[in-house]
Amino acid sequence: MVKPERVRRQQLMRQAEGYLELCLAGDEWGGATTAVRDRLVDRGLECLEELEPKPSIRAHLFRLRGQLLRVAERFDMAVDVLRQAVAAAPGDLSLYVSLGWCYKRLNRLDLAIEILEQATDFEDKTGIIHYNLACYWALAGHVTVSIRHLAQAFEIDAELRDLVANESDFDPIREHPDFQSLMTVIV
Repeated sequence: MVKPERVRRQQLMRQAEGYLELCLAGDEWGGATTAVRDRLVDRGLECLEELEPKPSIRAHLFRLRGQLLRVAERFDMAVDVLRQAVAAAPGDLSLYVSLGWCYKRLNRLDLAIEILEQATDFEDKTGIIHYNLACYWALAGHVTVSIRHLAQAFEIDAELRDLVANESDFDPIREHPDFQSLMTVIV
């Protein structure tokens, strides 16, 4: 027999996930208004506040709370929660990417790079860690390091190459001969 508190916990988690999905879907469709987005985020956060942070769900709670705060552009708060999520689930690479994303928007490229460098201790089957490191190193003006990470990302997933043309993070190094050379390599 399923305990009522377990059912309620699952309902609240699903509701919070649903609010996050609505926010993300709104972004894909051209963006919900800030007021609508903030209302959805607040509803999701309210769901999570009702939950007792049991060890079995702590990582997921932190992830959801951090992602909701990130979507609401409450980056300082998101950083604190996402750091807790990383501590609870250190192998979840998406958390490092989200944390780096927040640091970038707080104008802390140094911390964005630092957290993503930590993520390289784990296997990255998608190339997203190296791709984001390439972006952040490019913004920091470190061409060689950026290109090295971008090449590693391409080795993991050649389709990441398709993202580069529209990625403004590479604008500071786009005209550099080494960058152009990497982009003209035929796969």
